[in-house]
Amino acid sequence: MIAGTGTGNFNTTVSDLTANTTYYVRAYATNTSGTAYGNEVSFTTSTSETLPTLTTNIVNTFTATTATLCGYITDVGTPAYTERGVCYSITQNPTIANNKTLITGSGTGNFSTTVSNLTGNTTYYVRAYATNTSGTSYGDEVSFTTQASSEQKQMTMTTNKSGTVSISMRGSGMVNVNWGDGTSTETYTLSSSESKYSHNYSSTNVRTITIIGDDVITLSCFNSQITSLDVSNNSVLIGLSCNQNQLTGDFGLYPASFSAKKTLSSDPKTA
Repeated sequence: MIAGTGTGNFNTTVSDLTANTTYYVRAYATNTSGTAYGNEVSFTTSTSETLPTLTTNIVNTFTATTATLCGYITDVGTPAYTERGVCYSITQNPTIANNKTLITGSGTGNFSTTVSNLTGNTTYYVRAYATNTSGTSYGDEVSFTTQASSEQKQMTMTTNKSGTVSISMRGSGMVNVNWGDGTSTETYTLSSSESKYSHNYSSTNVRTITIIGDDVITLSCFNSQITSLDVSNNSVLIGLSCNQNQLTGDFGLYPASFSAKKTLSSDPKTA
């Protein structure tokens, strides 16, 4: 009922209608003589739009540079999606604004693709996605770490320092540093100028720091209580400067001709 008297327009808003349904309407008015109706009109409610529903599958197949990424659509949405695929990044919560790969197809079920040109020994984050006119929905995020490539040069060192440990590197390409205390591997971009990278430890436990990168050509690690150092796998290293640590030998800046073995162990004295 719509309150009011006299002539003129009257209106109301009704709710809880069903989507995509035709309704028939007549206005009415009642007095002591009875009820009169206006002419009948009809309208059809619009289709209710919903986003697609999907999941991201765990990444089980990958190498140093490639990976097979998969998703599963459980509901195509309304209207049905017009695009689906996967997006991935070295940072969490990737979106279609990051790297994305479109995967053709329709309907529910599995879909997959193989991506390439990945960086070795690097953690990638992945989400499947599907887009319709309502927007883009994403599956849960999964992650994987690519294998280390044969072209990458691994170096390791151990430290028992509590507090800040710093290393400096110069070179080109990307380098991944695992600080050995259960925190995430950190990825840095090297340059022609030496840059310092630091990490804070809360105790004196012995930890192994692993450095994997394309072309680290100089490495410095002053006063970080380094107890062992192995750079034997890095054939392009031309400079090593690790004074004021617990290492054997004279750790000035080494020329390109320094020991081919390039493995140094702990020593109780400070070099």
